[in-house]
Amino acid sequence: MNMEFREKIDELAHSTFEEIRRVEDDYKQAEQRRKETPQHNGVVSAEYAARAAQAEAAYLSAREAYRGLQRNLPGKVDEHLAAIRREYAAEVAQRFAVDPSKMDMAALELLKSGIMKAGEYSTMMQEAQKSGNVTMTRLIARYASEAAEAAERKFGEGSAQARELRAVGYAGNIDPGAAALQTFDNVAEILRRCVNNPSMIPHWDGLAGPLLDLL
Repeated sequence: MNMEFREKIDELAHSTFEEIRRVEDDYKQAEQRRKETPQHNGVVSAEYAARAAQAEAAYLSAREAYRGLQRNLPGKVDEHLAAIRREYAAEVAQRFAVDPSKMDMAALELLKSGIMKAGEYSTMMQEAQKSGNVTMTRLIARYASEAAEAAERKFGEGSAQARELRAVGYAGNIDPGAAALQTFDNVAEILRRCVNNPSMIPHWDGLAGPLLDLL
């Protein structure tokens, strides 16, 4: 989990929600004051007329602010999300780039030797993925795929050995960077929905929290 980006998105969400609540509350309060001191065409005291005019002006101002929020806030949030996503994409690319210093030369020699069994490829892949070693994950996937092709030629395409080796190759070829960006996009979509439908705001932490933990 990257706390920097988790905090950036969560901060954007909560500051946005606070703005929505503030503008909505101002609008509701202004609407209530307008109802309590409606303008009359008949004879009223100068004091009442002043209060009614003040309430009407405050209501019109609050209503315009509310409508402006509805018009402009989604685009404003999208701009902030796009900026954060660009930073996150750069960090993800760096995080999941191959690194020569992460190469396990002893494991690589075993992969080259051709003596490994299908289950051993699988175990080696699991260990590389568990440690977050992208470099070895890709190397193991490559050699497992080559071994799968050899097993298909020797035992047939539907053989157990070929299927297991092919599965190892597929597992190593899953792009963790693409998965990370998809998680970000899912969080962004939840935020957009909360902005467009403020009744969802109380559910933000429950909906977005588990995804934010995966960034």
